[in-house]
Amino acid sequence: MDINKNDVATRISNLVKEIKINEMECKCYKEDCKCDSKPIQSHSIQNNRILTQIADNGMLYSFQPSMDATKFELKPEEIGRKKASTFPGFCGYHDSSLFSPIENKLYEIGNKEQEFLFAYRIHAREFYTKYFAKASAEYMLKIIDDPVLRIQKLNWSESMPENERVYFKAYMVSYLEGINNSFSSMISLRIAMNQSLEKKCFNRIKTLSLTFNKNCLITAASAFIPEFDLNNKRICDLYNFNSHLRVLSLFVFPQNDNTHVLLSCYHKDKRVFEEIFNQISMLNQNQQEQLITNLILNFCENTFIKPSYWNSFTEEDKINMIKLFNNNIHSSNTLLYDYQPVSLFI
Repeated sequence: MDINKNDVATRISNLVKEIKINEMECKCYKEDCKCDSKPIQSHSIQNNRILTQIADNGMLYSFQPSMDATKFELKPEEIGRKKASTFPGFCGYHDSSLFSPIENKLYEIGNKEQEFLFAYRIHAREFYTKYFAKASAEYMLKIIDDPVLRIQKLNWSESMPENERVYFKAYMVSYLEGINNSFSSMISLRIAMNQSLEKKCFNRIKTLSLTFNKNCLITAASAFIPEFDLNNKRICDLYNFNSHLRVLSLFVFPQNDNTHVLLSCYHKDKRVFEEIFNQISMLNQNQQEQLITNLILNFCENTFIKPSYWNSFTEEDKINMIKLFNNNIHSSNTLLYDYQPVSLFI
């Protein structure tokens, strides 16, 4: 019997939802004796201070996954403000107590505690994202190896060509190996950042702060691993699963009449990323806006845009930005030094 690709795509999507139902096995990112509950749906971006500001009637645009018989891609779709940017990262106590300095106060340029907490929450979300990706891959491999589950979950019959099943399994094994490597880095970073938080060593997060003198109604918060700097110098080898992976966080948000950009790293990687920070500082504002746009579109799926702001772009600009956003899915060759001349900052 031939494989119905559309049916398989739908079933894979449903499997992901199955795993999400069981995601409450997650523990609070801070996890100590003060935890008062299982993780709640925490906002990785301030709900009342930022998301409210850029919402139209409580709605935002974000790039949501869309899957059909031939491809998987991200498209701008509406999402409610209360659901946007949420993840099961912290118990109720830590969600409310840890982030008061950024929830209840405006950002002050150079405030080390605030910059630490912004980066801390971004890394918590990335930790959960990697945890979920790891669980998804492990679950998929379990199904592939079980002839009964293959039929029940994916509708793959025993007449399916063996080479197709072997190829799909090899792809998932390779994917899982990469996820395990990056998740291991996130585990180490979690330990280090929690120790820094306990000791109030906020200067262990190094931040480049940029301010654009325009109120752009967009926000993005994500952590990622760049392979090259702006001069085409390799700083991470993603294909060497024994190598140290250097994580960079990005937070973009409007405040008053300005748009702030925070690029942060842990002090262990200060030497490498300070070189990148210096390269970015040497760019003029137009170049910086284009570079940050490319970082958002290539690395930050946790991005939200005011619908009326998105609609102010030309159709050509929208198409180009959607294509660039989807490059993150279909290509591993995203380069900081080869950014495209598009800008989300108008």
